[in-house]
Amino acid sequence: MMRDDMKNIHGPAPNLLLVHYQLYKLENLRNTTMHMAKDESLDVKVIEEFEEYLWELSRNMIHLIKNKQGSVIVRLIKIIESEEAADAKGVSTKTERRASRQGLGSNKSDKPPREAKSFRSKFFDVLHDEVSRKFNILMERVDKEPIECLEAIDFVFPDLALVYDDLVPRSPSNYKIFPFFVLEYHRHVYELANKIVSSPELDGGRILHLLRWVREYYASMNHQLGVTEELLEP
Repeated sequence: MMRDDMKNIHGPAPNLLLVHYQLYKLENLRNTTMHMAKDESLDVKVIEEFEEYLWELSRNMIHLIKNKQGSVIVRLIKIIESEEAADAKGVSTKTERRASRQGLGSNKSDKPPREAKSFRSKFFDVLHDEVSRKFNILMERVDKEPIECLEAIDFVFPDLALVYDDLVPRSPSNYKIFPFFVLEYHRHVYELANKIVSSPELDGGRILHLLRWVREYYASMNHQLGVTEELLEP
């Protein structure tokens, strides 16, 4: 089922939740009955493959929105939240065992504590890396085509508008997903602009073009997205 879904990384991924549920049960079974075994079982490999699939979906978040695959994002977030809840439960189990060893209580479970997966943290790391990848392609061309690279980041405002309109309603409010994307894009724009300023190809006309572009950038952030200059750093 997972490999059927993986055939189209921008597609509907109808089996995502079911595959996660089955693997979650397998993992719990392994943790309970095989935690002392040294040989890696088949389900470990499948779990690793599934997690990489989740991060590939995360890397393609903007494409999923553009392809009207909001339901995939909802399922992805549900899986992250489910794993976060399991992490919290694992921390609680460790705390109970520590208290039991210290004679402060009893622990009736023989199940080994779960190792934290930190899916939410990894999710944001993947989003950061994907934004960096987009801008790094342009950074490699800055010295030869400084103004062209500046104009090539016209994807910033459409991407952020998609995040606001389609990703924010599908994400928990404590993710603060829109501020996250705004600052990720802005910091990369800032880095790119700084590199353009130091470009040997920057003459007087290009400096004026850059100054104009920066003014328009802040104005567009404010008028199109409601993000004022004070909220953007650096």
